[in-house]
Amino acid sequence: MAVLITENFKNNPQRGNFFSFHKKEGDHEFMNIIANEINIEETLVFLTVGEEKGPALFLLAGPSGQVAEMGPRVLEMLQGKGAGKNGRFQGKVNSLARRGEVEALLQQHCKHHTSEE
Repeated sequence: MAVLITENFKNNPQRGNFFSFHKKEGDHEFMNIIANEINIEETLVFLTVGEEKGPALFLLAGPSGQVAEMGPRVLEMLQGKGAGKNGRFQGKVNSLARRGEVEALLQQHCKHHTSEE
């Protein structure tokens, strides 16, 4: 399933440099497979698994500068606990109620980041 999701993304000519995905049934391994399949040197990846109104996990992966900058903000917005290193930031949250806001923030960040290069 995870590989199929990434193949669809990689084959989309409109894909851009941001990928976001949520799956109710999933775990760290599921998210890591997706992050490993997508070229995170060029793409910022935001993944979540779990209940929308309950405990969930998230993974932010991508260019290490962007992840280091955005990881703590994602954590703060989702009111979770986590840490990051080597271009990955992951953690646990009690609710994904603000997931849409986080996604919008990351999308804006990617657009802004691309226009600077």
